[in-house]
Amino acid sequence: MRRVYAIQLSDFFPSAVLPQAIGTLWSYANTEPKIQQNYKLCRTYWENESAEDVIQDIQDPDLIICSCYVWNWQRTYQIIQAIKRKHPRCIIILGGPEPTYSIKWVSEHPEVDILIPYYGEVILRSVLLENLSVANFEKLPGVITANVYNKESIKPNLDDIPSPYLNGFFDSLIQKHKSQYVRAVFESNRGCPYSCTFCDIGSKEYQKVNCFDFERCIKEIEWMMKNNIVAIDVADANFGLFPIDEEIAEHVVQLKNRYNWNGRFLPTWSKSKGDRTLRIAKKLINNKLDSIFGLSLQSLNEQTLKNINRRNAFNLPELGNIVSMMNEDGISTYTELIFPLPGDTLDNFRDGIYKVLDMKDVFTKFQINQLSHYANAEISVNKEDFSIEWRKIIGFTRHYYGDRSEDTIAVANDLVTKEETFESLFFVKCYIIPFYFYGLARELSDELHRSDIKKRSLFFEELYNHLHEEKWFQDFKKQQYLHYFGAINGENHFGQVLISDPNEFYPEFAVSHQFYLQNKIHDKLISWYPEYSDLIQFDKSSFWDNENQITKLTFTQYKKGTWIFSDERVMGYDDYIREIYTSGRFDQRWKKQTIKIED
Repeated sequence: MRRVYAIQLSDFFPSAVLPQAIGTLWSYANTEPKIQQNYKLCRTYWENESAEDVIQDIQDPDLIICSCYVWNWQRTYQIIQAIKRKHPRCIIILGGPEPTYSIKWVSEHPEVDILIPYYGEVILRSVLLENLSVANFEKLPGVITANVYNKESIKPNLDDIPSPYLNGFFDSLIQKHKSQYVRAVFESNRGCPYSCTFCDIGSKEYQKVNCFDFERCIKEIEWMMKNNIVAIDVADANFGLFPIDEEIAEHVVQLKNRYNWNGRFLPTWSKSKGDRTLRIAKKLINNKLDSIFGLSLQSLNEQTLKNINRRNAFNLPELGNIVSMMNEDGISTYTELIFPLPGDTLDNFRDGIYKVLDMKDVFTKFQINQLSHYANAEISVNKEDFSIEWRKIIGFTRHYYGDRSEDTIAVANDLVTKEETFESLFFVKCYIIPFYFYGLARELSDELHRSDIKKRSLFFEELYNHLHEEKWFQDFKKQQYLHYFGAINGENHFGQVLISDPNEFYPEFAVSHQFYLQNKIHDKLISWYPEYSDLIQFDKSSFWDNENQITKLTFTQYKKGTWIFSDERVMGYDDYIREIYTSGRFDQRWKKQTIKIED
């Protein structure tokens, strides 16, 4: 009996995600009796284990199977390097989106015996049916080794794949978990009809969409709710694209009520037009299964969209109508942009931001993502077609824990210098997001815009000029400049400490938001705009008063002149920071109506 270990590590402390890829792969392989008879899966590593703990725990392995993502690759590679040194005859098989699907990549990682690209069920089963010899593997379709890449797409019939949720695979994992919270991945279909060049599912291998059986899907969701999964991450690339998605959402609501489930059901929404997606979003949010509706734009520049083979379903006026409609129903909205993409410039990027701000009703939240290098995305594979300068950094450009994560990001292209990339990111992350989307001057700018006194874009242009006249702001910008370039040059960790834990890092928008509050930005705003002091004082009332020792906050949402109570909790300053920049990143849970000081 050959001893097998599987690795699909989480990196979402204090949560862990059930290893859906490993569970699906192994469940499919075990439909073959010869594999059941000849292989024993000794353990699956899926929580936030350190590389050292996994290495010490693995005993006499014949085979290691790993599912690799950007957030777990560094630890996974440490493990397989150590295992190969200790057990050179052990076969190492990798899959997932992080490795580059090429002979060159496998050659550069000599510990790896086999790399399985794209959908791996059929290929892995074929490998396990062979003797554990690389020479035997190299004749198999779909396999990549240091010598061959047998480019043949092999997709399983989805009806032939057992569910790891329903066949018992995850039962023992969920019973023994050590993480504070457990998340799960739900997959009702595979594939994406779009071909965005920056995305690792933009490949033609994923173009056709196939659906899992409806009854299976509903039973999986029921399993998740019965087992107290805290969040269901929907893997479908375009939830809401199909009529069946509305039926799934209806059943999700019914099951939530049946089991009194308090978790979240978190889709990636369809990029196509249609009322179905909006109906589903309203249903989920109104039933507290999600907190916000997102429509990712990625870019507002037509040439950029053409360069990345992206077509947004809605233009800004249409999006404005959707945001207004959602606002009327009390539903928060957000959008995302990516920068720097091919075709972006400093000017057209900033113009796009101003267009968003000048919508009649603006998104509740906004996110800017620095273009990441996904190994098998067209923008990474066909490098000669895209003039992009990439840099490897330590740490994601979001809130995260520890310093063990690596990411590769774009820092320039043929139209944007590294300095212009910094300026664009600073403008959004360190200025627009804190002042508008985190509310330092939202009510002020909204009222000026609604009253036709001054467009939001003009107000923020003026305010940016005011700030640049202040030495304290100039010093802060220089500090952020040095941190950014230190990070992309490999000199320091990407992310800055905000609270007492020196291992907990926060991104630029969080650091900037705190900087403005600590420098009494609202007093400065009143000095620049004294005629609007009442609006500025209103904006100021939403935040923690750093001068007081506050232990109890009452969080709320402000809508049309009425305070709506939503939550009350006791917390210290560190907890408040986490509330703003993690839980509250995509909604307004950070807002408060009153502050109560307890003795």
